[in-house]
Amino acid sequence: KFVLLELGKIYYKYGYKDMAKKEIMRSIKLFEIIDKQGADILQDTLFNCNS
Repeated sequence: KFVLLELGKIYYKYGYKDMAKKEIMRSIKLFEIIDKQGADILQDTLFNCNS
């Protein structure tokens, strides 16, 4: 269940912010799984204009 969330974190770590956002959103939609780090990544990718 956590694989999409973890994949999103890996994408983010290596600079693939769009892919990170996509996988974390899939994690929420399919499994209703999110954690603080995932929420922080979404906040950065959705609301940070400098990305």
